[in-house]
Amino acid sequence: MNRIWLVLGMCALAACRGGSAARQAPPRAAVAPAEADVKPQRNPTARWHVVDVQVETAVEEAQEVTSLATGALQTALTDAVRELPEVTAVGPAPAGLPVAQQVGVGLVVAWQRIDGDHGPRPVTDPASDGDLQLVVNVEVQQPQPHGPPATAKARFDGEVPLPAERLADFPVFLRDKLGQAAALAVTDALHQLWAGGLDDAELTTLLAEDATPVHQAAAAREVGERGLAAARERLEALSRAGRRDVAQVAVAALGRLGDARSVPVLVDALDSGHGEVIDAALQALADMPLPQARTALREAADRHIDPAVRKRAKMLLQPSP
Repeated sequence: MNRIWLVLGMCALAACRGGSAARQAPPRAAVAPAEADVKPQRNPTARWHVVDVQVETAVEEAQEVTSLATGALQTALTDAVRELPEVTAVGPAPAGLPVAQQVGVGLVVAWQRIDGDHGPRPVTDPASDGDLQLVVNVEVQQPQPHGPPATAKARFDGEVPLPAERLADFPVFLRDKLGQAAALAVTDALHQLWAGGLDDAELTTLLAEDATPVHQAAAAREVGERGLAAARERLEALSRAGRRDVAQVAVAALGRLGDARSVPVLVDALDSGHGEVIDAALQALADMPLPQARTALREAADRHIDPAVRKRAKMLLQPSP
């Protein structure tokens, strides 16, 4: 199946014009819907004023929903952002509001109806049950007093069941599901901005506290971005005992740290049984410029019990074009 892969290419947000991002990192997957009902516990800048929400769609002709007006989708996704516990309001910032509390949000959304074999199906096809693939790419920008804005990116890419009885009101179904996916991705991006404002000691401490999984994941990601070697053991603990979404981020962060002592932990993650964690572990091993990591990747390609793991490991062993 040709899956939807979008490049987030949007103009600068209305409140954040004037330059490239001060800190920018590759997007990561948002927390899975079944695991996302968490509230911030320790977050000094969790309450954001969203000055602008911009929405774009990127779908093939066969997936277009003519009855879903652009304005209705814009309203639905803006409402989804407004209802987040991290957001105080959406609209022009009141006079005197510090810029540190203001953000602009941009979303590029796509969808694709798929059948049981994961093949694409036109949205107008009256056939029976199937699935709906949703992709939401988010860019959040926070203006800075001096210099270009800080930027965080996140992505939701997942499938939801599409019962046959919902085809009659498919535009409403699609709008609601996109709103849920957008809320997850925007939450992720906002927590990335929050973690970027913490100092090294706060980040490391947060990994060991009884924090919410969303906060642990945001802190783990930032630790990896900064290369904080002192947090290695805590990341290893999260990769073993953390929730699936947290373990995924912790494993990726270990790959960025590039410490040979973490290679056995990444190898163990290949047997976690969770596809997202396994993919992150394989990629981490591939990214580490270490002979131990290369050996582990070869062993996975040759001997791992799961053929999908063997296939992915072999692909990662191929030289870059």
